[in-house]
Amino acid sequence: MVNTPNIDALAKDGILFEKAFAPTPVCSPTRSALITGYYPIRIGVQDHRSSRVPGYQIHLPSDVKTVPELFRLAGYETYNADKDDYNFVYQRCDLYSVGQSQPVIKGKTEAAKSEKLQKPANTRSEKTVTDRPIDDSAFQNKNCKGPSGSGDWRDVPDIKPFFGQMSVAGGKGVAMINTQLQQLGLEPIKPDAVRVPVQYPDIPQVRQHLAAHYNSILRTDHQIGEAIARLKRDGWWENTIVFIFSGHGSDLPRSKEFVYEEALRVPLIIAGPALNRIVKPGTRRSDIVNLMDVGATSLQLAGIAPPLVHGCQRSL
Repeated sequence: MVNTPNIDALAKDGILFEKAFAPTPVCSPTRSALITGYYPIRIGVQDHRSSRVPGYQIHLPSDVKTVPELFRLAGYETYNADKDDYNFVYQRCDLYSVGQSQPVIKGKTEAAKSEKLQKPANTRSEKTVTDRPIDDSAFQNKNCKGPSGSGDWRDVPDIKPFFGQMSVAGGKGVAMINTQLQQLGLEPIKPDAVRVPVQYPDIPQVRQHLAAHYNSILRTDHQIGEAIARLKRDGWWENTIVFIFSGHGSDLPRSKEFVYEEALRVPLIIAGPALNRIVKPGTRRSDIVNLMDVGATSLQLAGIAPPLVHGCQRSL
């Protein structure tokens, strides 16, 4: 149905995981799991867009370090060029060394910062969630998605290794996607060409939604191809390993936010010339894996041993 030459080339040169699953079917808990290596419910970050208001803040246990923090401790530069969307209180400068972000961490007030500064260094509340009433007015005029950052491998000194996060459009922003594809020289999928899965009614609205989903895959493939081409032009490709995945399923019914396979089963490819020193190109894995494992795998490939207490993840 959709030609994806850039994604196919990465799968041919790397590892394709046929049964990769997200830890949750929605953005922020999955991002929180990816960045910590813990199942969201184990550290209290399972509620979507939680810890964003002063009256309800979630603090990670003292022995939990995020994946970017572990990379920084090993001498890496780190950045996230898109939204964080993490369901816990944090200082962004602790995670990321490159790139600017919004000046205030959403959900973290000046009073909360002062309280942390006044707290003795070796003490920590046994509760991870504050028990104050939630102030709904705090949502007004605030971006509950939290801070977004910037940064790029071009911002990293040539002698420094880096751990970077970036996003492509994916299934978002499809209102003008046919025009976007045509401007890129790509032919959009038409609604009458799609096959409607049996769980959906065969009506024009569903066909249009499915066509937009397929067209978002076309756009994603193009954007991934652009990123890889830029890595090659900049001379980073030979020593870089890329992880390509989706944080959850599409926004079709039974998908995003629902605990069905359509929402939890996601693409996952790991590729790069440096990977071929240890894994045969074109490997296909049919065992079940979790996106949480991306963190531990990244650390192992970089020669960094995670702390023994670090999460539920395993290296792939």
